Amino acid sequence: MPNLLKILVTSSITLLVALVWHSPFVFGKVWLRVSHLLSKKVAEKKESLYRLYLYTYLSGLITTYVLAKFITVLKIQTFIPGMLTGYWMWVGFVAATTLPDYLFEKRPLELFLINVGRDLVSMLLMGGILAVWL
Repeated sequence: MPNLLKILVTSSITLLVALVWHSPFVFGKVWLRVSHLLSKKVAEKKESLYRLYLYTYLSGLITTYVLAKFITVLKIQTFIPGMLTGYWMWVGFVAATTLPDYLFEKRPLELFLINVGRDLVSMLLMGGILAVWL
């Protein structure tokens, strides 16, 4: 069984990547534009943002745990193969299952790419770190 403390720490990568990814210096301005969220509305709802950060962390915790189980079962112990495991899990369980939602809901492709790109970076980092650290 994977080390729970290491999973708790590694899962924080999801939150950190999301905070940087959605900052004005990376994709924040574009994300606000294509998601049709106004920055004023977002700023007014800081309480709900904290709850969203908590949900983001909890979601990352689940993803990290499952990724750690795969890495443990596959006996992966080096960074690049860990990243590849994160990549293939992202392809099969994030990108492939999320795309139809965006297509059916007619949401912008740019929004899809920003959102799944964030997940890709998180899963690559988590996979590499978990492989070395577990």
